[in-house]
Parts: sequence; structure tokens; C-alpha cells
Amino acid sequence: MIMKVLIIDDDEDDTLILSDALKNVWPHVSCQISPSHGQWKTYLEDSETAPDIIFIDAFPLRGKKCFEELTNLDIRDHFKIIVYTDESRPLEIDGYKNMGASEILMKTGNYEELKMSLSLLKST
Repeated sequence: MIMKVLIIDDDEDDTLILSDALKNVWPHVSCQISPSHGQWKTYLEDSETAPDIIFIDAFPLRGKKCFEELTNLDIRDHFKIIVYTDESRPLEIDGYKNMGASEILMKTGNYEELKMSLSLLKST
């Protein structure tokens, strides 16, 4: 069974690295990328592209608004939300967990560390 993942992030490098790491760790994954925080709704509206997991960089102001919209959707129980971010805002990161993020995944400059973090998510 294919696991459908949607990555919402306006940083093209981050999305490409995350997508590649996901495909290495989770071989049965299909990744869609929404570079703008406004495009993600089209993926949720279509049953063929509706994701099982959403990775979102929630720290740009647009990202926080998008995260809030995602957590308030009627179909919210159909997907996990994983906030994918750096460590620069520890209090805000805790806030996202309290607001409904399934997990927090830290951005890292080390590809092997990213894959290790993703493999740990898979077992949860």
C-alpha cells in the first residue's frame, strides 16, 4: 500500500531533501509538494491525492495560518500533521504539539540524521 505524503514548505531545497529522504526510508511513499501554503487544499479535496501524512514548515506566518486551518478541518482525523522545522523556536515548537501536531521533525543539515529521524517516526 502506498503512503501518500504532502509536503507544505516554500523552501525548494528543504522539500527536495525531505522528499528524497522519505523515499529512502519509506519505500512505499508517494510525495506531493505544495510550495505555496495556498495550494495544499487541492490535494485534500481529491481522494486520489489526499495525504496520509502532511509535513509542514509552520514557522513562516503563512505556515502557521495553514497549520491552524489544517487542524480545524472536518477531515482532520484522516491524516497526521508533522511540523518540520529548525530548533530556533523551542517554545513555539511545544505550542504546535499542543495545537494538534502529531510529531515534530527537526530540520538538519545532515542527510543521514534526517533519515534516522524519519525511521523513528515510521515506528510511532
